[in-house]
Amino acid sequence: MKSWKLATIFAVALLLLAPSVNAQCPADATPLSVLVGSWAYQCQLVGPTAFPPLPTSYVSAGAFTASIGTDRRGNPAGVLTSIQSSLVNGNPVRFESDFGASFYEGFANCGGVTLEFSFSTRGVVLDCWFQANRNILYCVSATTEFPVICHASRTATLATVLE
Repeated sequence: MKSWKLATIFAVALLLLAPSVNAQCPADATPLSVLVGSWAYQCQLVGPTAFPPLPTSYVSAGAFTASIGTDRRGNPAGVLTSIQSSLVNGNPVRFESDFGASFYEGFANCGGVTLEFSFSTRGVVLDCWFQANRNILYCVSATTEFPVICHASRTATLATVLE
């Protein structure tokens, strides 16, 4: 029964993501620049059981800011600064920060990104696809050890609200 629920979730996700497969970078954008800005997100475990010793229940909500920095060789690199609260097997983990240790890579066609969060409780790698004019991200785990799905939306910064 649970496998049908999981299959249904992935089928719906595939249908929602299909329009972004043929995405192209806007004339003034790069694969890194399309994510730049502030985002809020929520994630949840979708597998009936994760591989031990990972949790059997997990939900999280948080925010991240994407920016373009440079790597050790001076090349452009995607940088994430993140904070989240989560509930792992019924135990809260509040206001966990990655201290700027997370990063991202953009898909060559600007249709999505791969996010790599480096939180102290666990790291997670997500493949994400843009929707709604690149204002929404639908994400799924890029590893089998921690099967989560996530949804992220652009958020307005205080400066944008005050304009």
